[in-house]
Amino acid sequence: MKRNWTRSFIISELLSPIYYLLYHVFLFIGFGLLVVLSQAKVTFSDIEAFLHQHWYFEVFRIMISFAIPAVLLMITYNLLMRPKDPTE
Repeated sequence: MKRNWTRSFIISELLSPIYYLLYHVFLFIGFGLLVVLSQAKVTFSDIEAFLHQHWYFEVFRIMISFAIPAVLLMITYNLLMRPKDPTE
């Protein structure tokens, strides 16, 4: 069957760089947050104090909110760029 060049062009030339860029932006922000938290020299007593407050949840929620889109972007990117079955 004839390959649809428009779909192929859209995926390879337009979506690939966008997915790639967004994935790295999300990863950069997520790891940046981890580095900032690790440089804060948090001790176990600090962590224990965090657990008794409500705002600690916001830090983890923000980190997860950047990690989940990065993973989803890579999954969809890999599904879109998967080689097609030549028998189709």
